[in-house]
Amino acid sequence: MRHAMRRPIPIVVAVVLVASALAGVVWGVLAPTEHLMVVEENRGILLTGESAHRFDALALFVCIGVGLGVVGGVGSWSTPSSRGPAMTIALTMSSLVGAVVAAGVGLGVGGLLHPRAASPAVGDVISLAPGLSTPLAVLAQPLVAALVVVVLASLSRSDDLRRHTDDDAAEDTDVSSVAAEPRTRP
Repeated sequence: MRHAMRRPIPIVVAVVLVASALAGVVWGVLAPTEHLMVVEENRGILLTGESAHRFDALALFVCIGVGLGVVGGVGSWSTPSSRGPAMTIALTMSSLVGAVVAAGVGLGVGGLLHPRAASPAVGDVISLAPGLSTPLAVLAQPLVAALVVVVLASLSRSDDLRRHTDDDAAEDTDVSSVAAEPRTRP
């Protein structure tokens, strides 16, 4: 029985990592680039309004991470036999690794779609590949995943988080039959 309880954990870890890698591809494609005008060799200035794209890329990455965290938390909760600290730790750690994978894949895709110009001429407008302005962005996905599990656990009416199997449920005493029996005094 202990082996059956641990089987969903590797599945959740694998799904989180694959979904995170795919989300990194989506982010790399959707994240906006910054446009610079070359003013002298190896020096450029941002065009008006382009500095907001650094925030846009970061916000898009965080929103995708939050979405993955919600889906991962709800998905891991959907297997009652594996609920508990082991699944929560596995989900949180795989979400952290998944967010790092998503950042790496996304930066790689962005770099492929928007390669650096070799030696742009003065006056050229070039595009910079999207980037993450802070590494803290990778914390959104694991924090939200853990928070979703904590909220779902706090909303559970069952003390054991309904971790029992169908065999365990058959052994439970039917409360309605106990309450219906008349009480007699000895």
